[in-house]
Amino acid sequence: MKKGWKIALLTVGLLLGGIGGLVGLVFYATSGVVTAADGFLAKIGTGQLHAAYEETGAAFKKDLDEPGFERLVKELGLDGYASRTWSNRQLANSSGEVEGHVTTRAGEEIPLKLTLAKLDGAWRVVGLTSQKAVSVPTVREPPELVPLRALVTRNMLDFSAAVLTGKFESFHATISKLWQKQIDPAGLKTAFAAFLDPRVRMPAIDESQLVFDQPPIVDEGGLLHVTGYYVAASRVGFKLDYLWEESWKLVGLKANTNAVSVTRYVPSDAALKPVVQASLVAFAQAIKSRDMKSLYAGVSKIWQQQTTPAGLEKAFAAFVKKKVDLSHVGERAPTFTEPAHTTDEGVLIVTGTVPLTPAPLKFQLKYLYEHPSWRLLGINVSTLE
Repeated sequence: MKKGWKIALLTVGLLLGGIGGLVGLVFYATSGVVTAADGFLAKIGTGQLHAAYEETGAAFKKDLDEPGFERLVKELGLDGYASRTWSNRQLANSSGEVEGHVTTRAGEEIPLKLTLAKLDGAWRVVGLTSQKAVSVPTVREPPELVPLRALVTRNMLDFSAAVLTGKFESFHATISKLWQKQIDPAGLKTAFAAFLDPRVRMPAIDESQLVFDQPPIVDEGGLLHVTGYYVAASRVGFKLDYLWEESWKLVGLKANTNAVSVTRYVPSDAALKPVVQASLVAFAQAIKSRDMKSLYAGVSKIWQQQTTPAGLEKAFAAFVKKKVDLSHVGERAPTFTEPAHTTDEGVLIVTGTVPLTPAPLKFQLKYLYEHPSWRLLGINVSTLE
């Protein structure tokens, strides 16, 4: 996780835009605004963060959830509130501002501006701004592959246990606070009722059989999106969404059995050529050595499930018997004779030739994306003699 230093200039919810020029008023005119602001800070200073959050307006809550509010308060040091000094008070119609600084119990002074609005007869905090420099964690990249595999498998095992027992309390305890606020264990049970049907079998979850069929990404909103499946007799597909809450926590899950790959993007020819060359070199080495174990180790998990090294030896016995010389295949760039494309099942098909002597090699290769690379699902080759 990357951390960047920036000025905390967070203004949440309603601002005083659209209001005519703010006019300084006498203190008694702003007493309601000041009283509400003081009460808000007092609750923060005594650790009543939930109560303080409840004194904010709906627009504030929409822009900043309660865990985010708690993190902001602690980052700014407002949880150490002892007293305040307001150097500026303003009021216009049903909106007001107080600006000055907060003094903490440790003696630190924190610049602060609170914007309030009168909503349903009560003053509510709708904006909080501070120019104090704070360290704000900014997650920009997905986790490394190894911990991500462990995280996804742990979540899917928890989900599988909930489905098998019909009890979602333990699974509910592992998801993000945001999702917990939106749904309770009973709601999760209802949402995933289709998996509770006795006719639906949840296959075993095995990390060694995990495939990410698209590169995990973090979107502009900070959500981590992960899709893939577990290779089993009945494939378990998933789409998981995560939110950073001091660690990645689930904020959404979609799952299905008998899943197929969802990869649809096609790499450029420039990106495909080294992939194809590496596949053909591995094939050539397997033919020359009469040993398919290395080739087998590099193919997709789906193909590994469908065949064995002995099965590959049988499939390509004619090449071995004829001692077809493919030793120069890695020295010649392949030519694609038709555009690469993916099927509805997410299989990438690449067709072309390699200019070998005495005759070109014609190939059609099939791939599945298993993050972080494309891996062979099928080889069809012939020499054009």
